[in-house]
Amino acid sequence: MIFYFFRALLGFLMQTVPPAFLCIYPFWARQTWERKRPVLFFVFGGFLILGIFIAMVFMDTIRAGKPASNVNLINLLMFLEQGCCFLIYLFVIRAPFFKKLYCLTFISSFYAGIALVASFLNRLLFPELSVGPFVQDGYLWPLSGLCLYVVLVAATYPFLFRLMRRMSSHLLTPTRTGFWPSLCVPPVLFYLWIFLTPNDLFYGWIITSATALMLVLLLCVAFFSLQNLTWVAELEEKTTPPDPQKALSREACAVFNEKLQSSEMLLHDFRHHLLVLKKLLDDDDLGPANHLLQNLLDETETAEPILTSGNYLIDTLVNGRLGALSEKGVAVSAQASVPDILPLDYNTLYPSLLAVLNTAAAVCEAASPCSESELTLSLDYSRQCLRVVCTFPGTQPLDTLSPDLQALSVSGKCRFECERCADGRTQLSLWLS
Repeated sequence: MIFYFFRALLGFLMQTVPPAFLCIYPFWARQTWERKRPVLFFVFGGFLILGIFIAMVFMDTIRAGKPASNVNLINLLMFLEQGCCFLIYLFVIRAPFFKKLYCLTFISSFYAGIALVASFLNRLLFPELSVGPFVQDGYLWPLSGLCLYVVLVAATYPFLFRLMRRMSSHLLTPTRTGFWPSLCVPPVLFYLWIFLTPNDLFYGWIITSATALMLVLLLCVAFFSLQNLTWVAELEEKTTPPDPQKALSREACAVFNEKLQSSEMLLHDFRHHLLVLKKLLDDDDLGPANHLLQNLLDETETAEPILTSGNYLIDTLVNGRLGALSEKGVAVSAQASVPDILPLDYNTLYPSLLAVLNTAAAVCEAASPCSESELTLSLDYSRQCLRVVCTFPGTQPLDTLSPDLQALSVSGKCRFECERCADGRTQLSLWLS
């Protein structure tokens, strides 16, 4: 009896452990170690425990010599084993549902086909298997039958292992909608074919030939699916989507070129004025020369920039929006500790920072001209996060401020806080990451 027990346990483990390993392998490198331990414990520990119970039932069946005595219990244990493995696999492995389902159905149907072929070959090569309880079941094959099954598994395992290793690079990459659900259809149909096929020696040649052909077709579907995924991945690498930061950089370069051309035109005009001034001085015509010089001084008088951080986008926004406040009597001070190129999405940075500046500038412009308004701005980039703090007069209720920022915050693009300071001023804080 002990020999029959270990023979049944060995047959069970041989038909469950290799498929389980191949199902888990494509997702194994993507799982953290905290999740790998429960996978090993639940899957392989569950296989061992259920295998022991099933082997004990088969051993009792052999001892009683009545195959029908434990059919219901055997079917219950088999469905329990398959259901538990299915649930553990789907809930423990972190991956999209249909990609996990494809691996599970593909490997399960493939090994079920191998078991069907091995069952027919065993009954054909070993006539003693044609009689006796559960002759078609792999758990009760003699050692010669198990050796034949090992040969079939060993012959196909390297190819399946390379196939699943190649598949692991595509399983967690985004694909078009409906691709993986459509791939689940052939393995499921093949599994139904095996489940509904009568294991009869009379039809064995036809059934085995059809099963072997469907195994080849199943492998071809998997192979060409991987080829399609590889081709799509290579095509996406060759046609990379445009980088929004590069597009904004090109726009900034275009603006810089326009300013450079304007500067060259101003330089040409300034040279013309200098030549006129030289002619007036050579003719000792000091009155017109003094008048021309005074006009040039008035025209070239410029205000000091509020912020010179080195970041072109931030400097342009701050100086362009807050520069006019100084002429209206608003004391503006700004400081920034940011790199020349921020590793942030400029499509979010631009409207968010502009909303802060517009809110502060609108409050300062609406303040009483007699009151002394002061606006302070601070920008700091650290720990991959940009923090913007703007303080301005608290002359308006907090709930009426920054509607643009509220819309951005609701969309999840940024986070901001608006609060009243102890001195009555309003502080607006913005975080971008």
